[in-house]
Amino acid sequence: MIYLAVDPDAKGEGIGSAIQYNILSYALSRNLGIGYTFLGLRNVGLFQKSDEYDIESWSKKWESYFNFPKANIPEGYETTLLEGNAVKEIERYVKNPPDKDVVLVSSFSLDIMHSWNVNYSHVSDLAPRLQHEFSINKSYYNVSVHMRSFTKYDSCTSPLRCYFTKENSSYYNNLISTIRGLPTEKDKLFHIHIQTSPAEVEFLKDLDINYIIYENCLPWNSLSCMIQSDLLCASNSAFSFVAHLLSPNRAIFRENILGHGLFRGDILIACDNGKTLR
Repeated sequence: MIYLAVDPDAKGEGIGSAIQYNILSYALSRNLGIGYTFLGLRNVGLFQKSDEYDIESWSKKWESYFNFPKANIPEGYETTLLEGNAVKEIERYVKNPPDKDVVLVSSFSLDIMHSWNVNYSHVSDLAPRLQHEFSINKSYYNVSVHMRSFTKYDSCTSPLRCYFTKENSSYYNNLISTIRGLPTEKDKLFHIHIQTSPAEVEFLKDLDINYIIYENCLPWNSLSCMIQSDLLCASNSAFSFVAHLLSPNRAIFRENILGHGLFRGDILIACDNGKTLR
């Protein structure tokens, strides 16, 4: 039996980056008809509001939250570390299965997985395993809005990130106004996930919406809210991407993210600085 796994060492990357590789590996294992095993998480980058955690307890908390399946592999198996084009190597093993059980361990790069499409059916049985500590009020049509800001823990300054600032809030102003006008059977409730001060999102007061601001919220509760929401307004962030993959509901992404080949086919695209959807 061939099992696919991901190196548990996140090397200081945030949880979105670390866990997306496991989700995609699981999806690939399902696609190829092979096994998967979760090796856990180590050295996950600390969130800025996590003074009560050290990096070990932080990683363990995320490991228990995701609760991904760990295969019961018989003793005597081999472990192979994959380098280079991991997908090609995995396909080679699938075409020529070894005589004994083997665990193929990879540090995935998203770039090498753009040749195939993930859909929710590939990962739908991961979602019930999540250890939610937050439950959303289903009497509303819930809309989660992820406003990703640049923090002292970030290193990527690419303009493609489109980090939220007070100065560029017009996109969210327009997008929320657009969603407010969409017909829904239930009243809408907007869940605003921020990494900044509520003073930076005062424009929300002028939008005539019901909303909750999640400031200093533990990130696993924010992620649970985003996954459970009826609609996710994603940022250009792996954290949003993980919520999108693990939710059966729809997501809206910025137009400049279309080069990313792994999104499900049912996403909506925000165009004209959030004024229109397609």
